[in-house]
Amino acid sequence: MTRSWISFLLVIFMAWGHSAAAQTSVPETRTIYERGFDLVATDLAQIFDTTLPACEAACVNMDACEAFTFNQQSNACFPKRDVTGVLPFEGAISGRVFPTDPLVLAGGGARIAELSFLREQDFALAAALTDISRQPLPDASRAQQAAWTRAVETDDAADWIVFGRTAAEQNTRIQDLVLPARVKAYLRALDAETRRLAAVEIAFALEDQGRGRSMIDALRLVQSLHFDRETAVQLDEAIGKYGFRVVDTTVESDSATPRVCAIFSEDLIKAGTDYTPFVQLPETQLVVTVDDRQLCVDGVAHGKRYRVVLREGLPAASGESLTRPVELTLYVRDRSPSVRFVGRAYVLPRLGDIAIPLETVNMTSVDLSLARVDDRNLMRTIQSGLLAQTSSYYDDSGLSDQIGANIWSGTAQVNQELNIDMLTRIPLGDVLRDEPAGLYALTATSPDGNRDIPSTRQWFVLSDIGVATYLGTDGLTVAVRGLGDAQAIVVADVTLVSRSNAILGTAQTDADGVARFEAGLVRGTGGDAPALLTVAQGPDMTFLSLTDPAFDLSDRGVEGREPSPRWMCFWPQIAALTVQVIPFT
Repeated sequence: MTRSWISFLLVIFMAWGHSAAAQTSVPETRTIYERGFDLVATDLAQIFDTTLPACEAACVNMDACEAFTFNQQSNACFPKRDVTGVLPFEGAISGRVFPTDPLVLAGGGARIAELSFLREQDFALAAALTDISRQPLPDASRAQQAAWTRAVETDDAADWIVFGRTAAEQNTRIQDLVLPARVKAYLRALDAETRRLAAVEIAFALEDQGRGRSMIDALRLVQSLHFDRETAVQLDEAIGKYGFRVVDTTVESDSATPRVCAIFSEDLIKAGTDYTPFVQLPETQLVVTVDDRQLCVDGVAHGKRYRVVLREGLPAASGESLTRPVELTLYVRDRSPSVRFVGRAYVLPRLGDIAIPLETVNMTSVDLSLARVDDRNLMRTIQSGLLAQTSSYYDDSGLSDQIGANIWSGTAQVNQELNIDMLTRIPLGDVLRDEPAGLYALTATSPDGNRDIPSTRQWFVLSDIGVATYLGTDGLTVAVRGLGDAQAIVVADVTLVSRSNAILGTAQTDADGVARFEAGLVRGTGGDAPALLTVAQGPDMTFLSLTDPAFDLSDRGVEGREPSPRWMCFWPQIAALTVQVIPFT
């Protein structure tokens, strides 16, 4: 639908000094304009160097003024009375001022209050209808043009209703005038029956504009003016389509604690209202909770069907309520099969009983593959964000083809109990017995290749070395200790690597297991910024990312002393990879 005509109304309305926000009463006068004509009448005054809005205002404020002519060429205004005819005059705009019916004025405030569900712009457009000239409407039929001319001249409620009806017929350009015409009809109606008829017309105009929620308010106004069965049916239908109602339901069956939910068309009351009395529950142990537009029933069980009745009167935050009971029958199916590792990353000992916990739901077995990341690809793995990825709906060929190499694959039997999270210990001691220290990724997938079940990946470092780093004004300090006995590791080779994967420096740990790098090596920016630390001793090695967030212990009661002004804590993590030491026995 084109908006050119309605935009024209707004431009004219605002340009002539009216404010949409000020439409709290019916205007005391209305002006009908004619372009290209001078009025034959008695001039009451001559006003020069003025504007069209000022000319109209001057006439309105003169008791005897009935009309005016404004000369656009000379900006001259001529208020007039006793109009007897018109003469063609190029560049002239004439307006005839008519007083609004006193009875309409007296009831205007009440009528506007009754239409409080409308927008300010609706009232502004209604007022603008009589402030435009009597030029032909664009693309209007003869009947539409005749109805328009009569409504503008009489300003009668019944005539505005007739024009609104004709404007709604087969002409998309002037359909924009339908709602303003019906609003004007309501504001000018002097009897309840005409007001009721105008309110019905307003209701369906609102629906045509996609404002179904306001249509309900309009039909309720109709019923307050005069109750009838036909309107009651229309109101019920409107509430069913646009009112406060249940628009959807959800069943959260994949959770270990499932629940069923009803989603409403409007927000529910956030606090202070107990919704339990408004819900008929099949079992007493079920609990009702509310969040925004969602009302949920917690405590349901998998594999069962539930009948829940939302009672009439259940309230919304807007003040609306359910007008009739709503019965919901919802089935909570069994949980979908799933598999996931319970941790983000581990450091596992190179010797002894090595195992990783795996959590499954409704599965009896999983396919496993183990890949090792080459030491030269450590920086690439960190920068690509792969360490943060724990699951994928797609295959993991890119991991083995581009960053590492698959060293083992197999199938593991896992524990199963219907709909229960089951934890299974996946032993890797035999698989890793002869493998070197380094970074590994264990991937678990559905044994039947079901793409609907995301695969899961567990990253871990195979090493007996633990690393902590500290940055001060004198440079970077690295502390290296054994994870098994916490003893200092002596003569370990420590390498500092930049973001661009270049070696910034190397050092060896002393008798205290400490190595140091000069301050200049850790002050680089961009590609020269330190990003990775590797530590190796004999066949054992580990690494520590210097770009991950620090591990903050302050919320655990171990914040320590106030820092010295000469030092600042940097990378105070005892590595996310090294603090999660999981001994398996």
